[in-house]
Amino acid sequence: MIERPYGGCGTCLLGVRRLSRVKPATSSPERLRENVLAAVASVDAHIIGWADDWEVSDATDPMTHPKFGPWLRDENGPYDGLVAAAVDRLGGPGGNRSATEDAVRASPGLSVFDPSE
Repeated sequence: MIERPYGGCGTCLLGVRRLSRVKPATSSPERLRENVLAAVASVDAHIIGWADDWEVSDATDPMTHPKFGPWLRDENGPYDGLVAAAVDRLGGPGGNRSATEDAVRASPGLSVFDPSE
């Protein structure tokens, strides 16, 4: 099973999805989910939760994202690392690489991105 509760096994990952704009006809959330699940499967890990931030600009610091921020601030429980479809899905001020790197460093350890992106 690719989605299950935290078990302390070292491969319990937080799935991160962010979109600046979500339109009724978009399939982006589903595509991001498929990409994240493929990345998780490629490293024999599993998802313990999702940080889905919709309508959140990449100009927003990841620490302040409504769903992702609490995980980074250790408010939502333990996890072993992050998984996202691409680094830019984590966000950061205007795509600012240093804010994104800070977000990755704030996670416990393992960071996985979909290799096809």
